[in-house]
Amino acid sequence: MLSAARTLLHLTAAAAQDRRHHRAAAVPSGEVQSWLDTLHRQGFVVVPNFYSVAECVALRAEIDRILTQYPTTTEHLPDDDRIYGAERVSPLISAYHADARLVALADAFHQAPTLNLFTLANRVRPVPGGLGSGGGWHRDSVHQRQLKTLLYLTDVQEGTGAYQYVAGSHRPADLLRLTRAGQVAFNQNRLTEAEIAEIVAHGHGPGAYRQHTVTAPAGTLVITDTRGLHRGQPLTHGVRYALTNYFFARHHLSAGSEARFRKLFVDR
Repeated sequence: MLSAARTLLHLTAAAAQDRRHHRAAAVPSGEVQSWLDTLHRQGFVVVPNFYSVAECVALRAEIDRILTQYPTTTEHLPDDDRIYGAERVSPLISAYHADARLVALADAFHQAPTLNLFTLANRVRPVPGGLGSGGGWHRDSVHQRQLKTLLYLTDVQEGTGAYQYVAGSHRPADLLRLTRAGQVAFNQNRLTEAEIAEIVAHGHGPGAYRQHTVTAPAGTLVITDTRGLHRGQPLTHGVRYALTNYFFARHHLSAGSEARFRKLFVDR
């Protein structure tokens, strides 16, 4: 009961903060509006052919170049090589970072001043016991809205790092419902596979949840509300390259949290 009360308090405070900083965004194009509608409804959107195969080949080469050129300022996990702020050292990645359609989407999603703080470029490999991109099931922000856009640079199938998402788990009412049911604790952002299976198995009615696995070719964009439960599936074979934009409403980004991210940037 206490966990649910604390969750409700924080959700209410975040919503009030959003209202205080509300700024109506320009009306998005029909394409961007359709993404936004789907995003609100299920928490993620899959956009095919956002980039061409040739562009993906070039971007993979850029990631390999940066990892070689900046070995001490990139992060090397057992199964995941990560470049924070990759747009700062690559014009090709910078073009994705500044894509006007994605900026318009973020503005419309947050309805407030928005910042694309950085683009993460990563290369994930199969390693025994590896957790995949993101380190297992999680949610980036528990109470505050947050938007990420993930671009597959390789063909992604089961076992090669597919993005997985529990549709419906992003909505404030469902965040509260899961806490009241004792399926997640207050402010819990990491979950086990067993906990995810329990949530999916016992959702019903308006609280029904479905786990999606996004298998798609290179060039596919995945837009996601990262309050929802998600992960990059652990790899059993192959290598997965991807780019991810991290959009924040400026009023949700404290000076301290921004500084912590900037300490990871590749050109620090």
